[in-house]
Amino acid sequence: MKIIKIIIFLLLPMVTFGQEFKFKVEIGLKNANPKAMAYLVQQYRWTNAKIVDSAVSVNGRFTFAGVRDEPERLTIVLDHQGTHQLPVHQEADVLELFLESGTIRVLGTDSLKTAHIKGGSVNRDFQRYNQTVSNRVEAFQEPMRKMFDQADDAERSSTEFQHKLINWFNKTNAYNDSLTRIFITENPASYVSWSLLQRLAHNDFDASQNVDSFNKLSNVLKAYPSAVQVTNYIQDQSTVAVGKLAPDFSQPDTLGKLVSLADFRGKYVLLDFWASWCGPCRNENPNLVKAFHKYKNSNFTILAVSLDGANQREAWINAIHHDGLPWTQVADLKGWKNEAALLYKVRSIPRNFLIDPKGKIVACNLRGPALEQYLARFLD
Repeated sequence: MKIIKIIIFLLLPMVTFGQEFKFKVEIGLKNANPKAMAYLVQQYRWTNAKIVDSAVSVNGRFTFAGVRDEPERLTIVLDHQGTHQLPVHQEADVLELFLESGTIRVLGTDSLKTAHIKGGSVNRDFQRYNQTVSNRVEAFQEPMRKMFDQADDAERSSTEFQHKLINWFNKTNAYNDSLTRIFITENPASYVSWSLLQRLAHNDFDASQNVDSFNKLSNVLKAYPSAVQVTNYIQDQSTVAVGKLAPDFSQPDTLGKLVSLADFRGKYVLLDFWASWCGPCRNENPNLVKAFHKYKNSNFTILAVSLDGANQREAWINAIHHDGLPWTQVADLKGWKNEAALLYKVRSIPRNFLIDPKGKIVACNLRGPALEQYLARFLD
């Protein structure tokens, strides 16, 4: 905690020296529809997506230009028909790149997805990262693809098969994250590493790993204007990092009885944040049910905190019964302002913390079979 505060203090005088630079993005698509429009978008497909700029086709060319004080990762989205509406469907023609000093050229025939980027060092690093990770993740997913191809429609629609897909998806995400951290370690001076760490920090990943990754970055990266904001995120996360004592809280259960985390001291407790409206949470529940029944007589239990809102109490109760969740459930029905969620810096769900009998956080974000595998280390 003190170390992070020192980092913030040291960064404050540094961020005032950020130098502005001019950028230009030139897109050339030989067979582009003359009516097509291109959009430059922040946080594409997120709820806070923002169109930064738009450009019309001039002989198949689209141009964006501006000024920035540090590189920025954005998405170019192409509206082929010129509808003047931002395409957000899964098949949308998009391309991610970084705005950086100088001219970035995107060259192709009729699609951004198959176009080539010619830019500076940041975009070269980004292409290298994407190629390395995509190739390795593709190889990692090969067994799952074979299993899917060999299954018939009936098997694919079965609950067991769906759970296998979800577990493999979780494994793939974990593998992707590990590759990302390797890239950050091996490229401490690349702005791409800084951008990747920002996303890891905002996605509630292990705070101790985020601090470690941050410390490996070059001082040049730490001097960017975004450094203080992300460092604050990491500082927030560090209060509930692995090795820290789990903060106590109290909330009413489904019957209105006040329940405290401290009531479970002496047991291994999985503190699970979820909601009835959260699809990934509901998909993860079968894994929790399996782990609960396997270890409930071995000093293990689950305390679930719902992020359902004031008008969602009935949906919360129905989800508990539908998913067959026999452990203690609590909620203050304040949605994302749930006091326990704020205390544990929860910004996305599902999110969980494994707490040992002494009240110390020993793991977080255990999904799929990872929970059982981790519990086996202590309880088998």
